[in-house]
Amino acid sequence: MRHLSSKIETLVDHPRGLLLTISLFVSLRLGEITLIFMTGTGRTLTSARELAIGTGLDVALFCLLLLGLTRLGDVDIRRLFFGRLPNLWEGVKWGSVGIVCSIPGFIHATSVPTYFGYEGYVTFVFLHIAQVTIAMPCIEETLFRGVCFGSLLVVGRLQAYAISTILFLLWHVTFVDLIIKGSTGLDWPHAAIITVFGLVTAYVYEKTGKLTLCIIFHGAGNALVSSAPFFLYLQEYFLTRP
Repeated sequence: MRHLSSKIETLVDHPRGLLLTISLFVSLRLGEITLIFMTGTGRTLTSARELAIGTGLDVALFCLLLLGLTRLGDVDIRRLFFGRLPNLWEGVKWGSVGIVCSIPGFIHATSVPTYFGYEGYVTFVFLHIAQVTIAMPCIEETLFRGVCFGSLLVVGRLQAYAISTILFLLWHVTFVDLIIKGSTGLDWPHAAIITVFGLVTAYVYEKTGKLTLCIIFHGAGNALVSSAPFFLYLQEYFLTRP
């Protein structure tokens, strides 16, 4: 294997890594849309049951991603995730940084409408936190940092940061709504937050060379953002108590 620096070891060469990223990007998106409609969960998950199914779909997509990497990219999955494991201090450090970096996202999330009042809301929120702190970071960091960023870094830092972050931003576009309504599902503040977060996460990978730290960083940040509706729920609950 070719070493990009003392930190990162590329497991798939450019341009193979970029082609693999785009191919898996499209495949995962199409698979996600197909599975959502097959299970009848719709585009927006508004109940604990639907969210549980959605989390199961994310796990299935992650397995599909790993299969694609091993079969199409000949990527050593064990080395990608466990080649350089972080210690406890690194995990706490970068997890804390992820939380701090996600404060703007938390503030933005408090302005998003929630489903206050319906039965099972608290269960829904905790399931959502579990989904976005484990399943989603594993998928996104593996694809956009582990494969895309790592393979493009041999071409140049600017290209690696720009392309991996743009694809990361596009990943958050609601493609069904884009096709049907002509809407991306993102407003400008949300898009800016995702872009900055993608750049910082790529920096974490370049700085440490440890994909597991990117997942911890990403998961900790997502945990804060996804907890915003629960804080609003508690606030409304205590303010409306007699």
